[in-house]
Amino acid sequence: MKKKVIIANWKMNGSYSFAINFSKKLFNYVKKDVEIILLPSFIYLYSMKNILQKKILLGSQDISFNKSGAFTGEISASMLVDIGCKYSLIGHSERRKLHMENNFIVAKKFKIAKLYGISSILCIGESLQEKERAREIEVIRKQIYAILDIIQPEEWGETIIAYEPIWAIGTGKFANPKHVQKVHIEIRNVLNEWSEFYTRNTRIVYGGSINSTNVINFLKLSEIDGFLIGNASLIFEEFLFIYKLCVKKYSNNLLKLNT
Repeated sequence: MKKKVIIANWKMNGSYSFAINFSKKLFNYVKKDVEIILLPSFIYLYSMKNILQKKILLGSQDISFNKSGAFTGEISASMLVDIGCKYSLIGHSERRKLHMENNFIVAKKFKIAKLYGISSILCIGESLQEKERAREIEVIRKQIYAILDIIQPEEWGETIIAYEPIWAIGTGKFANPKHVQKVHIEIRNVLNEWSEFYTRNTRIVYGGSINSTNVINFLKLSEIDGFLIGNASLIFEEFLFIYKLCVKKYSNNLLKLNT
């Protein structure tokens, strides 16, 4: 069974003292049953690594598809490896929208990350307009195909796919759990159509305004391998509460969930 995972995407938030204090406090609560990946700003990665000592993994919020060169402001895969970064978020809807990153660019980033041994957290999801036109399955298939078209199975590695319906990110809205379960099953079907290898080596998590109040609705779902958390991950007590719920559910199966 693949280990469940909780991912905190801080986006462009926090400060040096916030990152250090968060890391020190969280370090004391980590259990082996559920993995934690923190995605802070680039400039805090190295300082946090010295505190977390591999007990909690670190990832970048983005990565360049270029190896090196005259690309002002970009961060290369080799630089991330150099400071002990194990994961990179790729294809987040904010990058796709605000920085015009299409499926081809996302695929190039995925490929170079794997070349340097960085595992990808691949974000996929539909817009509100696509949802209203019942095109969500078509959209996520295209987003996954863009990757599978340019790689070999051995380049896939230990990938995490994060299903984040764009209309639910940072809006306070969250998708119907039955819909999320359906989409996660479809994602596994897409991977399995190419090779069982992809299915075996992929964890599929859900994101989209997850917080301490609504997370319990998704813990009931058999197809979810964890969560990608945005705003709620900036509040230590809330993030810790979500993590503890997940540990109890996934490790001991003692959590009594309403049906």
